[in-house]
Amino acid sequence: MRFNIMIDGKQVPARYTGKTARLYREQFRKDIFETLADISAAFLPAVADVQNIQGMDIENPAVLAGVSLKAIGSKNLEELSWAAVAAENPSTPLPEEWLDGIEDYQTFLYNATMVYHHMVGNVPLVEAEDKTEEDEDKKK
Repeated sequence: MRFNIMIDGKQVPARYTGKTARLYREQFRKDIFETLADISAAFLPAVADVQNIQGMDIENPAVLAGVSLKAIGSKNLEELSWAAVAAENPSTPLPEEWLDGIEDYQTFLYNATMVYHHMVGNVPLVEAEDKTEEDEDKKK
């Protein structure tokens, strides 16, 4: 699956395929599926914690990103994002150099939460109907 991640104001192509899993395993000496399973196990309690706070809307993208950051952790976000970007672009530098080149780290982390959601299938693969209807109208 191909997708983009916004890094320093630019759309950077990334993908989640077997190559991503291989690069992740070779670079970080961990299995990507075990990492994703561990994160998923931490994610549900983090969502439950937020839902117990009155007035917190888990559907709000900022709230979801905050929960995601807490459950996933910055190190996992860095590693998963690097592997996804490197799988799409073979000239990606090693993780340390790649991270050193990211100027707006906080925004990167916020956007990197979507890498996890792409990998575990939490991102809709079909556009909303009204978006499709808009595109149809433009074609006419």
